[in-house]
Amino acid sequence: MTQTTTSRSIERPLRPFGLTLAILASAVLFSVLPLMQIALVLSVRQHFSQQDYQFGEDGVQAIASGGDILGIDDAELLLRGVIAGGFLMIGIAAWIGRPRAVHALMLVAVLALALGTIASNLLPILNARALETGITSGDTFGQPFRVAEIVLTILVPLYVVWYMNRAPARAFYRGYYLPLPAEHDN
Repeated sequence: MTQTTTSRSIERPLRPFGLTLAILASAVLFSVLPLMQIALVLSVRQHFSQQDYQFGEDGVQAIASGGDILGIDDAELLLRGVIAGGFLMIGIAAWIGRPRAVHALMLVAVLALALGTIASNLLPILNARALETGITSGDTFGQPFRVAEIVLTILVPLYVVWYMNRAPARAFYRGYYLPLPAEHDN
């Protein structure tokens, strides 16, 4: 014996497709991409640390070795990894829809990470490099990628904030639909 009801307020709302898209896009932008960047930096470091830099028969050592790739030290890599992992946990909780406060936490996290990402990408574009540090062709090569990341970092949070404040997403996080005006009057 199954009991069916026609009341909208009793059935649990499903996750809307737009909310799924918002969660996945923000998880890719703020978790997957930073973790892939960390993996790339660590794999390049590992590759160069395993190289044998002896030349010729007499075993002349390389003049210089070590150094930071892209100027990123271990503490910054760890911080980026912790932030990306934390946001991934928030994204998983937002995907599940529980606890109810994850709706606001996701919005705050997306906006905070967007502001941080935009600031970290705008500073190198706006600040001219000092000639003492050297100028390479990689500086001009990476600038369009920074601009593209800024554009994505603006568009994805706009979509996330817009969709998470729509009625279907609010109903999903609330756990029930609001009663229709006709149901409320009865």
